[in-house]
This record gives sequence, C-alpha cells and structure tokens, in this order.
Amino acid sequence: MIRTGYVPRVRASTSVKSGIHLAYSLCLPRVYRVADLSVVYPVARGTGPMLSTIGASLILGETPSGLTSKHINDMCYSLFAERRPDPTMALKFL
Repeated sequence: MIRTGYVPRVRASTSVKSGIHLAYSLCLPRVYRVADLSVVYPVARGTGPMLSTIGASLILGETPSGLTSKHINDMCYSLFAERRPDPTMALKFL
C-alpha cells in the first residue's frame, strides 16, 4: 500500500536531484576547460560526499558520529582552506 503524499514527495525529490545532476554535468566540463586540473578535480570529487553528509544532517536529521564529524571537518579544510585558486578564474568561467 502506498502512503498518502508519498508519490508527490518522491517526484519532487527526483526532480530536485535531476536538476542538480544536470547543472553539475553541464558546469563540470566548462570548469575543466578554464581551471587547473589539480584544483578542479579534488573539489569536484570532494564536494559531493561533503554536501550529501551535510544534507543528511540538515534534511533528514541524521547525527554524524564524532569520527564522521572529524572527517567532514578535514574534508572542508582540505577542499577550501588549502586551495587558493586564481581570483580571476571566476571571470574566465563567466
């Protein structure tokens, strides 16, 4: 038996996920053309798991363990604090 309201939520979730995936698929090749591979690749590979963990915490109410929280903090630091891309890179992308 299907619960009331379940199908619309699944459709909405699928639409949002499809939109995010489409935007990612369209932007990634362009970013690879204008930016250095050593910057783009780690950010592209690390942002997905980081955002899904943060989304699970905020949207689903899941609480990460202490070790998971440490890994999230390490990932955020390694992605954003250590990488200092050229400030003009955003202008090249537009």
